Amino acid sequence: MAAIALLAAACASDRAGGPGAERLRYADSRTDWSRPVDFGELRREYGERDDFARRCEEGQPIAAAAAAFAQQQWSEVLAVATPFLDRCPVDMDFHYLRSVALSSLGREAESMQHQHWRHGLLESVLRSGDGASAASPWVVISVGEEYAVLRALGLERESQALVEGGVDALSVSDEDGARSVVYFAPRAHFARLRRALERAAP
Repeated sequence: MAAIALLAAACASDRAGGPGAERLRYADSRTDWSRPVDFGELRREYGERDDFARRCEEGQPIAAAAAAFAQQQWSEVLAVATPFLDRCPVDMDFHYLRSVALSSLGREAESMQHQHWRHGLLESVLRSGDGASAASPWVVISVGEEYAVLRALGLERESQALVEGGVDALSVSDEDGARSVVYFAPRAHFARLRRALERAAP
């Protein structure tokens, strides 16, 4: 857990985009991954989208991408990951898969862009709280993002409970077997559910 605290503290001192960072609103076509981006704002905008589930959750091709990744079929990884990231650029896992595939194909400059995106998205979550209590959770835009953060930090979920305030308490272990509890607040997820229920109400 100490390593997580150090990483979160380092991220708290960084800026997501920097001078000239642009807002990438509602990307519907191929994204220019070299553009400066305010990752926190981008995540907020996508989290507020009523079509977030359609763009980022329904039909997510993670099984196909992971299978190609396991077989080191790098061109196939790109064929699966590229169109998905174009419609859902806030998915850390797919940035990781695409980065490794590009690096394996000798396309290092492009690989670094997706490393930067994954790190920037992760930073924007870790800056939202310390994740050490329900009073200061890491704020995420989806339940899936919780698990992407765990993977990025090298943590494995052992159990999960919903506590007061709509906060997820996840018991986790690190690569050395050390156990801890981390807290996430998927506020945008619950806000989308509320809006969907309101629209469905007679």
